[in-house]
Amino acid sequence: SPKAADAMYMKGVEYQKGASDKQAIAAYRAFIKQYPKHANVPKAQARLRALPAGSAAKSTKKRKQ
Repeated sequence: SPKAADAMYMKGVEYQKGASDKQAIAAYRAFIKQYPKHANVPKAQARLRALPAGSAAKSTKKRKQ
């Protein structure tokens, strides 16, 4: 349903806003897989591409400590 698709996309957005990168990545990937033709897929893909650098930087800092 359209509402379920929108809710799944927004879950990723909320995780991203809350700096929960791993959860945001999982939510965006699930959304894209389940709703590949949804209008928000390009936005989800763009947000997904923006996440790994931030995630890598955070995990690198954790490893150095």
